[in-house]
Amino acid sequence: MPPSVEVFSFAPGGGNAWMYTSGGLSDGMDFPTRGVGVSVSSQYVSQLTFSGSCSFGKEINLVPLEGDVPVLADSMAANIAFTARPNRHLLSENSYVLSRLSSIGAGDRIFTNHILRSKWNWQFNPELGLRVILQYETVLANRSLTRLETTKNFNADVLFTWMMNAWTALHVGYNGNLQNLALPPAGLRGHLIRTDDMFLDARQLFVKFSYLFSF
Repeated sequence: MPPSVEVFSFAPGGGNAWMYTSGGLSDGMDFPTRGVGVSVSSQYVSQLTFSGSCSFGKEINLVPLEGDVPVLADSMAANIAFTARPNRHLLSENSYVLSRLSSIGAGDRIFTNHILRSKWNWQFNPELGLRVILQYETVLANRSLTRLETTKNFNADVLFTWMMNAWTALHVGYNGNLQNLALPPAGLRGHLIRTDDMFLDARQLFVKFSYLFSF
């Protein structure tokens, strides 16, 4: 099936709605995926920016159970972004992404994916700045309908910068990561296992100093 997309504007510079149809997969398998959606955006005041979109349709479950063939499923996706600049020193950028597949008819969830991200920049003065990035991502999988595993991940990234001049700078940073991964029970060999709780699996602290020597 050749793909087609129709877009309708309902608010000048502020919103759109769309419809799409397409085919999927090869080797004699064809799935008529389709969907409808809407998007909006606003910057009513210069310090705040908002955008969002949401769509519903039919998509392919590309990761079915072992031995099963891919099947068409109900899909839902949403995206929200929010940016705030309350003053010239602070900038905050935040986003949330949701995607979900459910079985057609029964409505059983196949998987749900959440991604939440927040980025903050503080520029205290021309020389001193601080950047913080936080991100949480999870895939909640129904193991009776997909081979996907339930995963959880949280990452924090912090960077402090002291720009003494155009040729001299000091950077101090930290990165830490949490996942729902753990070692197998004592006495058992095998791969890491997924758990309900998250554990610290990586962290790094670094200091970087740069200076330009002129000869």
